[in-house]
Amino acid sequence: MKKSFWGIGLGPDPAPASTSHPYRHAAIAHGILALIIAVLGWATSSHVARTSLMAAGYFLLATGWTWWRYRRSEREAA
Repeated sequence: MKKSFWGIGLGPDPAPASTSHPYRHAAIAHGILALIIAVLGWATSSHVARTSLMAAGYFLLATGWTWWRYRRSEREAA
């Protein structure tokens, strides 16, 4: 029997938690990270406009990539 990371010989690793709204949760997570990028830029006296553009770019690219991957995996599963 394979030893699980979560327990000693109690079976296979648990399945990853599924969510009923993966697109929304991904957008929220990337929005929070973009906000952190913007706040760190402001806190370090960086150019606010440039940092805001970088945070917005991060949000758009990361959310788009995640949604594309979700949609691709849904198509493969169907």
